[in-house]
Amino acid sequence: PKVENRDSAKETDKPQKTVFDGSELKEALKEAKEHGLPVVIKYGREGCPPCRSFDGDMAQGRLSGTFDGNAILVKVDTDRNPNLSAGISRVPTFKTGYVNDQGNFVITNQFINYG
Repeated sequence: PKVENRDSAKETDKPQKTVFDGSELKEALKEAKEHGLPVVIKYGREGCPPCRSFDGDMAQGRLSGTFDGNAILVKVDTDRNPNLSAGISRVPTFKTGYVNDQGNFVITNQFINYG
């Protein structure tokens, strides 16, 4: 019997894009559902030093091994996307979860930076 190479099967099933802006939330959730990937939503704003630090780590590739093909990351600017930021009182805040069969984001964890 032929043995399937699971690594190559996973590689072809990875989404083309894994980092999304808050304005692309619907597209991000669709990708997560299609590929069975967890979702990380990062809420922040431009004037927040810890938020900028995280964004810098992403831009320089220091976190690419964590998210690249392993999760969908959505970066929501709370000032630009107040409709997506209801209930967020401190930044950065991270919500992790998955997309259920109905296409809804189900939160499994929430982390808030109090520093």
